[in-house]
Amino acid sequence: MLRLKELRKEKGLKQKDLAALIGVKQSAMSDYENEKLLLDQHKIKKLVDALNTSADYLLGFTDKKPENNN
Repeated sequence: MLRLKELRKEKGLKQKDLAALIGVKQSAMSDYENEKLLLDQHKIKKLVDALNTSADYLLGFTDKKPENNN
């Protein structure tokens, strides 16, 4: 289960804002959040950095939030 929407909202970002941070259109961000479009490793890295989280948490491999997550 992808936690993209949850993390984006926790950071107070709109889809268009996060999309701009990682260099995609807002429609692509919507598709990522709804798991209609798969994330490649480069986009995952950009999202991890932008959302200050871990790839494991973002992608739902762990339920433990990284300690550096604000």
